[in-house]
Amino acid sequence: MLSTITIRNREEGETLPPELMGSLDLFPIDYNWQWVAEYEGEIVGQVLAANVHGILFLFRITAIPSAPKSWVMLAYRRILAEAKERGCMGFMLFLDDCNKQEVKLMRIVQKHGGMLLPSYGAWAFGTTETGY
Repeated sequence: MLSTITIRNREEGETLPPELMGSLDLFPIDYNWQWVAEYEGEIVGQVLAANVHGILFLFRITAIPSAPKSWVMLAYRRILAEAKERGCMGFMLFLDDCNKQEVKLMRIVQKHGGMLLPSYGAWAFGTTETGY
């Protein structure tokens, strides 16, 4: 019997393998914009995203080592279809050309009509506290 990969939104209270979340479990997650890949009854990958003014922003894609390689392509298709149904007109993600897995994602994006805009810089982030 062939095992299938299921891509779905994470359910509230559902626990993920720690290596998928890292320190992100400290922050509130909107489960409507978090997808998991399930294979043989185990969550093996996840995508964290957000709707940013009608653009699907993908900001974390992680998997455990035993995840089937095809899960990312299946997730990409499913997530984009769901985002379109929810009113998103496009998607955006930051990819590092020094990471060979992210270079593969660049090729997938281009193969499906997406564009790449090379840049140099740094992601900036911080707290909303203003007491500095």
